Amino acid sequence: MGGTATEVSMRLTGGKDKGHPLASPHGPGIRPTSDRVREALFNILGPLDGEVVLDLFSGAGTLGLEALSRGVAEVCFVDGNLRALRALEESLSRLKYDSRARVLCRELPSAVTTLVRMQRSFDLVFMDPPYGSPALSPTLVALAASGLILAEGRVVVEHDREDTIAASYGGLEQVDQRRYGRTLLSFFQA
Repeated sequence: MGGTATEVSMRLTGGKDKGHPLASPHGPGIRPTSDRVREALFNILGPLDGEVVLDLFSGAGTLGLEALSRGVAEVCFVDGNLRALRALEESLSRLKYDSRARVLCRELPSAVTTLVRMQRSFDLVFMDPPYGSPALSPTLVALAASGLILAEGRVVVEHDREDTIAASYGGLEQVDQRRYGRTLLSFFQA
């Protein structure tokens, strides 16, 4: 995707590359997950060694990059914002995570169909849509029906406390929810 018109303002909060800076674009519609929320999330998730992760609405990839630093085997990043994906690719290159990452420039929820065609499956899914996004529920519905999540797989949705989210989407059941200021983390289990 080329180009480096990004600023470095965020850092990895844990794992082997703790403290390493991440490239992050700034502008309307771009809201990387804060260090505080990421640190809390990964403390809740516990060890992730060897898991395969899907980062939907990845933006600059702060959640997936954090997961790579903490030992996951692979992350597939999906977002439709080219500027954010350029920042993600810059971070992947700096951290030398390229071989453990795949980046797809696709809009959601239609990207779920692409992943199904690729015959992918995941232990853990992160979803961090823009707050108030109309794609939140349709993406959860598509994900639940897709077969992309392995048995006992987990889905973590970061969303605004004002966003409406159901307790169940097909085979995905909400098992926990945590609040950090305006941000909610909703945890689902397959």
